[in-house]
Amino acid sequence: MARTRQKFIFENYGGTYQLRIASADDLAALEELAEPFWVATSAPASQFTCDPVLLERIDADRNNRIKSSEIRAASRWLLRMLRDRSGVTARSDTLALDALDTGHEESQRLQDTARRILQNLARPDDTTISLGQVRDRQAILSKAIYNGDGVIPPEGVTDQDLRTLIIDVMSTMGSVNDVNGAPGINKELLDAFLSSARDLVTWHRQRDGEAGKDILVPFGEDTVALHALCVTLEHKIDAYYRRCRVAALNDMLGRPGADASPSKAVLEDEAEAAAYLAEAPLARPRPDGVLTLKGEVNPHYRDQLAELADMAVAPVLGEAFDGNALQQSQWERVRQAFAPYDAWAAAKSGGQVETLGLAKLETYLESAAPRRLFDLIDADVAAGKELGATHALEYLLLLQRWMLDLCNNFVSFPYLYDPARRAMFETGRLVMDGQIFNMNLRVADANAHSAAAVRSGMYLIYSEVTGGLEDKPFFIVTPITGGRLTNLGVGKRGVLFDLEGKEWDTRVVNVVDNPVNLREAIAAPFKRLAGLISSAAGKITSSAEQQLQTQITQTTTALEAGAKKGIAATAEQPAEAPPPPAPAPTPAPAQPGGGSGRVRDLVLAGGLAFAALGSAFAYVGKTLNELKGKWWLVLVALAAGLMIVLVPTVLVAFFKLRKRNLSAILEASGWAVNAPMPLTRSLKRLMVRQPAHPKSFRRLRKDLTRAFARAVRINKDEP
Repeated sequence: MARTRQKFIFENYGGTYQLRIASADDLAALEELAEPFWVATSAPASQFTCDPVLLERIDADRNNRIKSSEIRAASRWLLRMLRDRSGVTARSDTLALDALDTGHEESQRLQDTARRILQNLARPDDTTISLGQVRDRQAILSKAIYNGDGVIPPEGVTDQDLRTLIIDVMSTMGSVNDVNGAPGINKELLDAFLSSARDLVTWHRQRDGEAGKDILVPFGEDTVALHALCVTLEHKIDAYYRRCRVAALNDMLGRPGADASPSKAVLEDEAEAAAYLAEAPLARPRPDGVLTLKGEVNPHYRDQLAELADMAVAPVLGEAFDGNALQQSQWERVRQAFAPYDAWAAAKSGGQVETLGLAKLETYLESAAPRRLFDLIDADVAAGKELGATHALEYLLLLQRWMLDLCNNFVSFPYLYDPARRAMFETGRLVMDGQIFNMNLRVADANAHSAAAVRSGMYLIYSEVTGGLEDKPFFIVTPITGGRLTNLGVGKRGVLFDLEGKEWDTRVVNVVDNPVNLREAIAAPFKRLAGLISSAAGKITSSAEQQLQTQITQTTTALEAGAKKGIAATAEQPAEAPPPPAPAPTPAPAQPGGGSGRVRDLVLAGGLAFAALGSAFAYVGKTLNELKGKWWLVLVALAAGLMIVLVPTVLVAFFKLRKRNLSAILEASGWAVNAPMPLTRSLKRLMVRQPAHPKSFRRLRKDLTRAFARAVRINKDEP
């Protein structure tokens, strides 16, 4: 019976079972695998070393992270586009045109785009297209004026008429930016400009026509000015006639009104007076409702009323106007004369483009420049569709090349364990202190990463990586899983070879200290104890040194002062015979804290210490003598005591080493990791190794420095 192939095969990597993804068929099965079985479900896009365009396209929500849903969507689209998926398994960046599944429209468009690119490259008979060919076409399209956004900046147009039209549209209607940030115009702005120009020209032609001249401009060239004058005086004249009606009522009722007297400030200040007159009525209201335009009127409006009488009222009323008195009904006739003009002025449209002048607008409307500019915009949009199609084809080729590798660094991590491969999230190979460290990860902030990665239980070194003048420095973290730790510490330098073979300088800037093997784990508590003892001894020694220095300083100062005093006394006394020697003085008792007392205390303390040691050795010797033939009991007791101390220490060290976990290092870098990644013995050997010597070599064990030293000594003895 034939054995059926399983859809999912999980392989054991250091105690973690991970999905095998070796072909396009495995990608197809990935759609049915739930996220808990993925090693990672989210990761920073910056952690992957591959084509940045691919990562940008996969990152659909533009949050600079790659998520499991985005991996699924990319894999689903890739497999839907292809009928023949052998290129995916081969990780090829060359696409066979007949591999596309042209049964649906999107894939057919991709094939048409590929054929068009080959046609433009003068290779119409080719049956395959490469990523490089697609990007060459993209470069050509990107450098052209047509970039697909439908926006035409004036700088890219060589035709002077079209450039002037674009600038005029921008100055009156505004602008939009193209994909490169350059301001220009699009179809909507050009449409709005031409519509405004047509409306404004039509509006002006209504006034300038034969019918419009008599109706819309009854006063000829003075119509605009007289209309403005009427609008200015309109509310004042209307207010006057209202006052006249009130005055007529007051006259009928026998209660004439009285105008309020102006304030003192109005009478004393010119500006106040002008403002007062501007707000005051045109004239004293009359019960008969007549406004004498050239009679006793408000001096602020005298000239304007006289102009209104001569230029507007007289032409409209003719002989019915005596040149001065204006009834309200006559005023309404004057206003009606401006009614067609009011309606025409209110219907004005296209004022945004009026600054260009009527003649220029008429030229644009009658010329072919707008049509040519529309064609230019349409060509840009068409080129944009082609450019967009090339982007889609580029994405397909990138997925065909990288999708398997990306899944093997996200869904599973087999490349991390394979010494013949490098994981996409690794930085390269670090050579330091005569050792090779294979696992190195880029980190954004060494201090923040070390605070989060401390739970990994591993010895970690953080290095600053620098290159040439144009290279931006960055940081890496290196887990140390074996080898020597003696010389590894802050300031240690090494060399990093990245995945492309480029060489970088490194310098250790931070260390997270943890044991790397059982021997160091057992010794760690004793090292800490020794460190505490050494620290305490150092503090005691430092205190004793300070006290001794103080005593020496005081003694030296006293001796120096006494010597100076004795010299001065000798110089003052006359020379005479020396007196007989005085008897030796009785020594004074030592003062506490004095120099001689301290020396005595040190001597006594040393004697007591030696006495204690002697007593201890004597007791041990006496005990051994009493045991006589039972000396082995001593060995048993020593062994038992040693076991009591060592067994718990060994057990704690063993379980601490067993808890070391690589996933904590990735999580500190922003990964969401499902599966634990314990540091097994085999994995530890893969990550740190000693360099292998050449196949053919020989060591000369003779120490040449001895010969050099002997030669120096011989030369020194010569005269």
